Amino acid sequence: MREQFPFTAETVLEMLRIEGKPRGNEVVAHCPIEGCPDKSGHLFINLKNDKINCQRCGWVGNTLTFYAQLTGMSNKDAYHDIMERAGLKDKGEDYHKEIQKKRAMEAEKAKSSALLPIEERDKVYNALLDELYLSKDHMQNLFGRGFEEYMIYLKKYRTSPPRSGKEIYNIPKILQNQGYSLQGVPGFHKNANGQWEFARLKRSILVPVRDSQNRIQAIQHRLDDEVRKKKPNGKLEDKYKWVSTEGWNGFSCGTGAHAFIHFACDFSWDGKRMLPIPKTDKRTGKLFFAFTEGPMKADLSYQLTGTPFFASAGVKALKILPDALIELKKVGVELIYDCFDMDYMEKEDVAKASKNVEKMVVAAGMKYERKIWNKTFKGIDNYYAFKLKGIV
Repeated sequence: MREQFPFTAETVLEMLRIEGKPRGNEVVAHCPIEGCPDKSGHLFINLKNDKINCQRCGWVGNTLTFYAQLTGMSNKDAYHDIMERAGLKDKGEDYHKEIQKKRAMEAEKAKSSALLPIEERDKVYNALLDELYLSKDHMQNLFGRGFEEYMIYLKKYRTSPPRSGKEIYNIPKILQNQGYSLQGVPGFHKNANGQWEFARLKRSILVPVRDSQNRIQAIQHRLDDEVRKKKPNGKLEDKYKWVSTEGWNGFSCGTGAHAFIHFACDFSWDGKRMLPIPKTDKRTGKLFFAFTEGPMKADLSYQLTGTPFFASAGVKALKILPDALIELKKVGVELIYDCFDMDYMEKEDVAKASKNVEKMVVAAGMKYERKIWNKTFKGIDNYYAFKLKGIV
């Protein structure tokens, strides 16, 4: 709950013309503090408690001290300047108390719902995808990447519903009429009228993210290039994002998506549940799985090679990798091939991530090996797609 000031963090950010990427209750932006080496967005602004910190230059403060820092004013002058610009200067004490009360009610209302158990999320997501379709241009895009038609249908790739279309409201109604609960499922939330909606996403391909039992635990969406905005550093916004509805302004009962691990492989039924099927490495005779970043990359690499893959959302999203390794060890996996992109040779963050993967694999009692291929092709999916075309 924001009790410090009558103005909001959002108001101050707008005054300072700072744009960032929403992430739950935070906004992540490029640090504008003079001399800060931040080039990829390490300024974190908490919209709930007004705290601001930069993980690059170490600056720490709140919205008032941040405004004062950037304008060269004292904290006192900065406060009065913000109040005047926001039209709050002549408001009485009762008004400010009412604002604080309203914010407290909004904070309570906007609390995110706890994640629904995977068994129920899987049912909801499958029912959702059954109501959607894949557009012709998205189908052609996937064909161009190397996907075959059967894999596209098997993985249930879909096109996101139009942001202003009726599907946003109608599909939640259909799912509720089928008996599904939407609370606790990332991608759904209630609008100001208490009506359930699906997330209003920029046009993108929906990519189901599956667990070690082939259940859909979450959904990523791959943005069309035309709808990606440029960041202050000139780079385009991230292509892949989670379908998440945590902390959206004006909405309630939303749920955030976690950094799940995705499995792309064959599965078998053991009488109780589905299990991932490892493959025998011809060189070592060990049962193995390959690890990469990106669910779509894992799906395509699995289709192109027949190799069982599992994947994180990115090279830094490794927090729950140990849990995935435990699941693989249960089915006899002894060897993990690291298939992070070949730019690990140039990019420090990718190289560091590979080292972390190695440590986790060894700690799980498995053998780790780094897979190497022609670095002209950054991703392993690109390499095999061109290899099958006879280009490599």
